Amino acid sequence: MKHTKVLAALLLCGSLPVSANYGIEAGIFLGSPTSGVIIKPHPMFKFAMGVDTFSVSGDVVMPLSSLISNSNLAPVYAFGGLQYVDDNEHTFGPRFGLGLELPIGHSQLVTAYAEAGTTWYIEKSADMKLEGQLGLRFRF
Repeated sequence: MKHTKVLAALLLCGSLPVSANYGIEAGIFLGSPTSGVIIKPHPMFKFAMGVDTFSVSGDVVMPLSSLISNSNLAPVYAFGGLQYVDDNEHTFGPRFGLGLELPIGHSQLVTAYAEAGTTWYIEKSADMKLEGQLGLRFRF
């Protein structure tokens, strides 16, 4: 039941308004603590759902080039949000990190990305874990 509600909430994220020139990006990722699917309905938001170990995360994304006014850092971004993991050791906590995204080809319909950050699990074990993921997103 809990998984159904979380999945429904994640699917509703796709109904968020999107930027007129952006579209929606969706893809797959491999990582820690889980691997799964990701959707980026807006340049500033991303949501992921892990499938091998059930998890859900939502993040705000900020390009470093806009934070420190340096166009050389355009592919680098900072993110922060919340993550829920359904395992015996960790459950819920805030997360923060850095990522790098690079378009593949000239059409920019496919983006490869890598990110790493810490999650502070505050419920059961109350510890910080370094986590990361590699993935591909496809623009629609």
